[in-house]
Amino acid sequence: MLLCLAGLALATHVSTFDIDPLYTRGAFSGFESLLVEPATLQSQVRPATSAPAGAEPVKNGAAAGEKAVVFTNPANNGAEFSINGTKVGWIGPYATVRMDGLARGAYTVRLSFTNGYVRTFQIVD
Repeated sequence: MLLCLAGLALATHVSTFDIDPLYTRGAFSGFESLLVEPATLQSQVRPATSAPAGAEPVKNGAAAGEKAVVFTNPANNGAEFSINGTKVGWIGPYATVRMDGLARGAYTVRLSFTNGYVRTFQIVD
């Protein structure tokens, strides 16, 4: 009986490929879906001058000197991802996204979850 249950667990487990943001070199990677054209967003979004009240500080995951923003969703469910007020796409649970071509600096990231809950982060270098 136990062997049968173990076999069933292995057969129904779906493993997914998680993009490694250090090695992936697309304009934007790690999103489940995009709402914007990356080239358009790269030309429009600039570092924020101030952080909104209550924003959680989080370090940019990009390597020093890289012109990119790397962010990991700390929540166990997916959310709509916005940067500096512009909706970018959908980020999965615990997923890491990489946006190449954005200047180094502070950015405000907002995660809007399907239950109405919103978390705001300030990405800093």
